Amino acid sequence: MKKTYELSVPYAIPKHLPPQIPYRHLVTLVQLGETYEDVRDILIRTNQLPSNLDTEDDKHLKQRTHHAQYWLEHYAPEQVKFTIQQKVPPVDLNNDQRAFLSTLKTTLPSIDWHPDVIHNSIYEISKKTNIPIKTAFKTLYQILLNQEQGPRAGYFLSNLDKTFVEQRLNQVLT
Repeated sequence: MKKTYELSVPYAIPKHLPPQIPYRHLVTLVQLGETYEDVRDILIRTNQLPSNLDTEDDKHLKQRTHHAQYWLEHYAPEQVKFTIQQKVPPVDLNNDQRAFLSTLKTTLPSIDWHPDVIHNSIYEISKKTNIPIKTAFKTLYQILLNQEQGPRAGYFLSNLDKTFVEQRLNQVLT
């Protein structure tokens, strides 16, 4: 196993195991942040990285982030790509979708901003408001991405600033 690892590393083998951020997650993060520093800040804010990242680990993460960005720009299928909408996109929401978003809005302040908690909360609110879970996710993607689908919702939302999500819900519901 050790020899396989050594052969799979195209550059110098690191002295210690660098932070292991899943590639799929990095692809999402490079679409949320405009620069490598933005990506690193999201990872630190969400406790996925220590704030005192050493130089070697920072260099490794920067390189992997660059690779994810390159793959996204040159090879990624369209359904993987997204852009956070700076303004509320023109969305025609029905009463069920509005009820879902309204309940989410009132519940959001008490939700622990962690992927699994967010994901489970969306399911609970979906049941509570009698809206199909697919419609609940679609509604969130519509108001944030102006798309009907996107990355895994719990992880996606947890990487956004909670205040931004709260403000977007307020904007949509007024």
